[in-house]
Amino acid sequence: MSAVALRLQPLLLGAGRLREASSICRAALGLVVAERGAAVVRFAEKGIDGAPSVSAASVLQPEGGPAPFAGASHRSDMVQRELASSHVELLVWLLRAELRRGIQRATAAAAVEFDKTRAAQAKRRGQQHIYGRKWAMDAEREAAEDAAVADTPTTADAAEARLLAEYAHEPYAKALLLDPNLNPNPKPKPNPYPYPNPNPKPNLAKALLLVECARYRATPAERQPLLVQAAEALHAAAAAELGLAQAVAPSAPGRPRASQAPPPPQLVYRTASEVCLRPRAFVPKQKPGTVEAPRVASYAVYGKAAGASGVAVSLNNVDFRGCGERRPLGGGEDDYDPMAGTIVLRGLPAGGQCVFAVAAYDADGGLIGHVGATSVPIVAALPLPRLHIWATLALSAAQLGCDTIALAAAAQVEASLVTRSPPMRLWEQDPAGRLRLQERMVRHSASAELRASCQALLLAVSLRAAAASPGGAGVSGSGDAPAVPPLAVQVETLVLAKLQLLALQLALAVDDGALSGAALQGLWNLLVPLLRLRRPSAFLLHPLCSIVEALRLLPAERLVAVRRAPQLLACAAFALVRLSQQAVRERVRVRVA
Repeated sequence: MSAVALRLQPLLLGAGRLREASSICRAALGLVVAERGAAVVRFAEKGIDGAPSVSAASVLQPEGGPAPFAGASHRSDMVQRELASSHVELLVWLLRAELRRGIQRATAAAAVEFDKTRAAQAKRRGQQHIYGRKWAMDAEREAAEDAAVADTPTTADAAEARLLAEYAHEPYAKALLLDPNLNPNPKPKPNPYPYPNPNPKPNLAKALLLVECARYRATPAERQPLLVQAAEALHAAAAAELGLAQAVAPSAPGRPRASQAPPPPQLVYRTASEVCLRPRAFVPKQKPGTVEAPRVASYAVYGKAAGASGVAVSLNNVDFRGCGERRPLGGGEDDYDPMAGTIVLRGLPAGGQCVFAVAAYDADGGLIGHVGATSVPIVAALPLPRLHIWATLALSAAQLGCDTIALAAAAQVEASLVTRSPPMRLWEQDPAGRLRLQERMVRHSASAELRASCQALLLAVSLRAAAASPGGAGVSGSGDAPAVPPLAVQVETLVLAKLQLLALQLALAVDDGALSGAALQGLWNLLVPLLRLRRPSAFLLHPLCSIVEALRLLPAERLVAVRRAPQLLACAAFALVRLSQQAVRERVRVRVA
């Protein structure tokens, strides 16, 4: 369903059928969220470690944790990764359709208002005899009224406000939206990093919404604050996921210290409508004047919306189904039940932030101490892959003329996919040899996620290459030899060529012929200035071999998508042979000397 919906969106939006596009997106999103939530519950019931509902770095494991499962379980992991990427793309298309519908409604409302104004003007002209003689200023006013046209709105304030309210707390959709309270004419910020907002809300859906709303701003100065807020939301979401990862961590082994109230509950999983919690081990403190400390016989969990009246959770907070229901200590089907001792709370507001606390009771039903510590805010939403959203932000920022933000977002993609070896002295290591793809991340990423990441890396290379251009600087050679770029520029070009080569590997991994062709052509364009030098470096052999091998590996139907593929293959092969012969001659000369 999600694949069909994604294929239909460009066609429906191109035909102007915005209502159908929005309805199909929402239906597909509902199915994707339901399936992802059901998979979360299945994994928890099977006792699989690493609930796929906490971190977006990897569906089944937090960032930096052990690799996801091998064998049959790996297939389930990849299905969830693909669904998560489809979730992102469906959100983007939904927001795009809703904003276009908002523009459409605003345009229609402006036309109706203009017609009313014209009708009032015509009525006044028909009653001119009441107002007396028509003067020259009246004629000028009427001429201006006749020349006026209906306003064409460029932003959909009502739609933006509605979508902002819909994704007000969901930490994975809001970054794609817009804050309607922003200054419509903000001053441009020369450097949006570090971010000016010290307490950004962790909202990834808002990040996507902000990105889409920025498309309807006229100038880069108006778009930049929205894109900065989107980046802030992504950083805040990453910090929130770290907090949730701590909430998921089991209790420390051994007997806990005695205390007056239970600790915050352990998060087992969360979906868009329910959350599963497990009370942590609790040893009541003995009261003065008593023979022994009370013994825990049952637990109950209480919860409320974060930010509701009061700060801590109390016994009155039974806002969700399952709150306040007492469960016996260690309840479960048997000793091996992965869900033993858990409490499931349902009816949570989709995308809402909620907090929870545990209360312990003795065998007589009396409350032991008081309600325990409040948990960190838990959002009733499934995580989305931040890597995919960072890539979307980078591409959109570049299209909107905000290159600084595009480079910063692409740097986040590079940091997630590309690893760098420890630096060495320049004469001890190939300058480009430090970069390599993180195989684990590539192996366990969805194809759509890798495709977007590849585009972001290609964008980063093009922007950095333009910034590092020598602009004619260099030492002119004799004869027909071109100007020699400064050594720092040559080294930076080699590093960018390696980054372009890594992007090519991603394009080949997702079997995208057009993207592979763009990466190949860009890699060749980077190498040409270095190949034209009188003595090209032997470090160029690796990228030249990669170009020839990639063109050889591409099937015929994919090779057609590569622009000027025969010429590119001939030029790269000739340069490779020429450089190889030069390297052999240089090695022989060194040995003879």
